[in-house]
Formats: sequence, C-alpha cells, structure tokens
Amino acid sequence: MQKSTTDMLLGMCVALSSSVALASPFDTTLTVREISQHSYAGSVNQVPANPTVELGLMGATPIGPGRGAGSYFFTNNAVNKYNTNAPLGSVHGMCWTVSHGEGAPYVGPPLPGVGGPFLASCDLTYVLPAGTIHVSGLLNQTALELDNPQTLPVVGGTGAYSKVAGQMTLIQDPPGQPVTYKTVFKIACARDLPPGALGCTPF
Repeated sequence: MQKSTTDMLLGMCVALSSSVALASPFDTTLTVREISQHSYAGSVNQVPANPTVELGLMGATPIGPGRGAGSYFFTNNAVNKYNTNAPLGSVHGMCWTVSHGEGAPYVGPPLPGVGGPFLASCDLTYVLPAGTIHVSGLLNQTALELDNPQTLPVVGGTGAYSKVAGQMTLIQDPPGQPVTYKTVFKIACARDLPPGALGCTPF
C-alpha cells in the first residue's frame, strides 16, 4: 500500500527535526589560558576606606573585611594559547558582587570557598587577533574558587566575531589558585566567513 503524501511529509519532518536536534549549535571551540596580571578588587560597603587587592603571579594582597554585595573586581589579564602558552591577546572587564548569601558580608581573610556564596554580575571583553568577544552574565565566585567550572553567555563581538553567539566556560587551571584559568569558548561563527577564517579556526 502506498503512503499518502501527508504521511511522507510527516516522515520527512520527523527525520529533519531529529537531525537538527542531534547537531551541535556551535561551529567552533576556542580554548585559551588566562593569566592574572593587573586585577583589582574593593568594596563600596566599606566606610570610610575601601580595601583593595592586586592579584598576580606573585600572589595577592588580602581583600580585607566586608566581602559581599557591593564588592567589585576589575580584571586586565593576558590571554595565551592554551597548549603552547604563546601570547594571543588580553581580557578586560569587571564583576560586581550582587549577593553574598543570607548572612552578613564575610569578614576575614580571602580563603577559597569561605563565606557567601558570592554571586557576581560580570562583563568581560576578550581581545583576540580576529576581533573581540564579549561575555556577560552571572558568575558564582564561590563555586569558581572551589574549582567548579562556570559558564557565561557570549553576547557579541567585533571583527570576525561580530555575529557570534554561544557560551564561555571558565575554570581555575591548575586547580586551587585564582591566578591562571582555562577558558573555553563554544561559539557559532558568522555564516559569511570563509572556511578556515581566523576567527573560526581553533587556536
């Protein structure tokens, strides 16, 4: 018995939807290493003086009392190729802590995972050879300090990334220290870029 036109169309639609569901929405995975260089933190909830901290390869100056909602963090980090550690670009941005949990702001030394949980709203711009990638979203600082990966949306960019969409995952690498990070972008590149274009080629 022959199938009706309706049955055949329904079968084609099911097959097409299944193939679409199995396909990844991301064209490219870019993996880089972030290295803290000039990052500064403080808090608007300290009166009269705001504590500051500088993080770098030589260590960190303690943040001081009052870590909680109203704390801020400005970052200017180097971005290197992950496998070779060759210089690639930089990242610049800031995070505002918007929540420190149910209790009062944490008072004490900045120990990983202590206090909070601290949630921060972050805006970061990654400056790469083919353009910039802009990341914006909510970051669980406490989870990151305990070596749990954090994923934020990629919301746009410039140059080869002017039509980019996707996500960025950040984790401390090696574990246990807030100095170097493994950063993985999973992005859909602009459709009008030729195959092998710099922005769509893994580093």
